[in-house]
Amino acid sequence: MNHLSPIRIALIMAGLACTAAAGAAEMSDLSARVEALEAANAGGDWSKRINVGGLVEVEAVKMEDDSDIYTATVELDIEAEINDATTASIVLLNEDIDTANDTGLNVDEATITIHMGSTYITAGQMWLPFGRFDTYQVSDPLTLEVAETYNSALLFGFDLGGIYGDIYAFNGVSQEATEANDTVAQFGGNIGFIFEGEGFTLDVGVGYISSMAESGNISTALDDASLTPTTTKGLAELVSGTAFHANAEMGPFGFIFEQVQASDNIDAGLGLPSTAKASNVELSFQLDVAGKDATLALSTQTTEDAEWLALPEKATLATFSMQVMEATSLAIELGSAEDYSGTKSNWTGMQLAVEF
Repeated sequence: MNHLSPIRIALIMAGLACTAAAGAAEMSDLSARVEALEAANAGGDWSKRINVGGLVEVEAVKMEDDSDIYTATVELDIEAEINDATTASIVLLNEDIDTANDTGLNVDEATITIHMGSTYITAGQMWLPFGRFDTYQVSDPLTLEVAETYNSALLFGFDLGGIYGDIYAFNGVSQEATEANDTVAQFGGNIGFIFEGEGFTLDVGVGYISSMAESGNISTALDDASLTPTTTKGLAELVSGTAFHANAEMGPFGFIFEQVQASDNIDAGLGLPSTAKASNVELSFQLDVAGKDATLALSTQTTEDAEWLALPEKATLATFSMQVMEATSLAIELGSAEDYSGTKSNWTGMQLAVEF
C-alpha cells in the first residue's frame, strides 16, 4: 500500500481549500448577479405597473314618436405607475356611437401626475374640475350641459385629509375682442371639505373659472352663426363662472345638490339674458333586491337664461338601477322635460353597463 507523505497531504489540502474558496466566491458573485437581474426585471416588468380598466354602456330610449338602441359609451382607462411618485394616465373614449359613421376610440384624457405627500401636480389634456356633475340618473345632469369644460392644463392640488382643493391654468378658447395675443390666460380653482361621522358623510365645495365661455356647450353656441352673432374670440368681456355642491349620505339615504352659473350676462349678442345657470337636486335610497345592491333616485333640475343653449327650463327624472351580476348593472330611467316655450317631452330609457 502506498502512503502519502505529509508534504503531499498538505499540498492537496491547500489545493482543496483554494478550490472551495474560489467556488464560494464564484457562487457569491453568481448570486449577486441573479439578485441584480431580478431587481432589473422587477423595474422593467411593466405588466405589474400598468392598471387597465374600462366601461361599456348600451342604452335604449323611447320617446313619444322615436326610439333607438345604441352604444352610449366605450371607455378604456390605462394608468402606469412610473415610480413611487409619478403616474401617467390615458383615457380612450367613444360616445353615442353611430355605426354608420364611427370614429373609433379617441384620446379623451392624457395626463401626468406627480405626487408630493399631500399635494400633487397634474399636467395634460383633461376635463377641468369645474363642477362635479354627480348623479344616479342615466342622463347627464343639466349642470354638466352648462358647465363641462375641456382643455389642456397645469393643475396643482392638495388633500389634507378633510380639506381639499386645486388651482389650474390653461390657454382657453374664449377671448376679448380687444385681446390679440394667444396666451395661457384662463384659470380656475376649487376648495372643499369632507366631514365623516358615524353613519354620516358630508362633502361641500365651491369652484371658480375665469371664463364661463370655456364650457363646451357655451363655446359651441357662441361660434355657431345660426345661434349667436358673436364668437368666443370676440367677446366684449370675459364672464367668470361659479359652482357649488353639497353631497350628503346618511345610512341608505343620499342627497346631491349642485349649482353652476355665469356671474353676469354672457355677451352672446342676442339682446336677451344669457347667464346660463343650472341646478340639480337629487335624493337617493340604497336598497337590497334579492340579495343585489340597488338604488332608487329622484332628480329635479332647472336652468335659467339658457334658452339660447337649446336646454330645457326644467326636468324631472327617476331612475332605478341594480347590480344584476358582478360589475354588471341595469338601470331604468323615466324622464320629463319642459322647454322655455312650455313644450313638454317625456321619455323612458334603459341602460346596461359593464365596468372592468
